[in-house]
Amino acid sequence: SIIAESHRKFIGKFIVYIKNKVFFYINKYTLPILEKQKVFNSQLVQFHLATFIRLKTLDNKINTIDEKISQIEYSNNESQ
Repeated sequence: SIIAESHRKFIGKFIVYIKNKVFFYINKYTLPILEKQKVFNSQLVQFHLATFIRLKTLDNKINTIDEKISQIEYSNNESQ
């Protein structure tokens, strides 16, 4: 929540009152949008993390397969 302040001596209280009313009505419309954006951002981060973990797992499996292929090729070359 935003609280308006003013350094003006005479008209300051009126300006603060108007600003607080404006902020109050703006927040009624912006807060639900920001909450939805926050949920979306959280879900997106979770998705990216899960995708990264899956890709890392697949990369490890590929490396293991590459090592096994190299061992088989080396064994075949030695036997010839």
